[in-house]
Amino acid sequence: MFRYIALVWNVTNEQQSSTAESLAGRLRAPLWTPALLGKGLRVFCADARTGMLRALTLSNDAGVILGTLFERNRDIDDDSPSRRATPSARGTEAIHASRGRWLIENCWGNYVALLHDASAGIVRVVKDPSGTLPCFTTSVEDVRIVFSHIGDCAELRARRFTVDRTYLRARVLGFTDLEKNALEGIEQVRRGEWVELDPSARPVMRSRGFY
Repeated sequence: MFRYIALVWNVTNEQQSSTAESLAGRLRAPLWTPALLGKGLRVFCADARTGMLRALTLSNDAGVILGTLFERNRDIDDDSPSRRATPSARGTEAIHASRGRWLIENCWGNYVALLHDASAGIVRVVKDPSGTLPCFTTSVEDVRIVFSHIGDCAELRARRFTVDRTYLRARVLGFTDLEKNALEGIEQVRRGEWVELDPSARPVMRSRGFY
């Protein structure tokens, strides 16, 4: 099963840098392979396979797209299989200029994109509108972790997770509140949502919304 873990931190903060280094050291090969080793953003993947879910690194370490990404075909008379999308340098610029909206308008698939603005120290997480690849986020000593599988995050042995009892009560009663999350300290990035992370700010999650 394809999984990923990304670490986002402020490179000018010694404590965050030390914590990020420690966490990255626990993601050992051969299970975990690096997809992006940038300043302030490191992304690791497990069970990535060519032709299936994988990591697509954007040019100039501008980020990574995790999962599957296909070109959108706007010709309704063309029933040929969609081609894998591989954004060029110009495409990468368009993705960043649109803050990720370009992906939703020009591609489709089952993906989570992490777009890195190294000069501003900001990472924008974009979840596709219809895919099933999970995306969660939490923090450890101000280092933000973005991940697909809670078990992998727990194995980092960096923090303990507890059930949000208000969420549990609501589910037992048959209610679903999208603002609530099952575990305390973990937030879910939902389909079609974007989240902007700035590890130098408080709170780290500066803003979020839906495309």
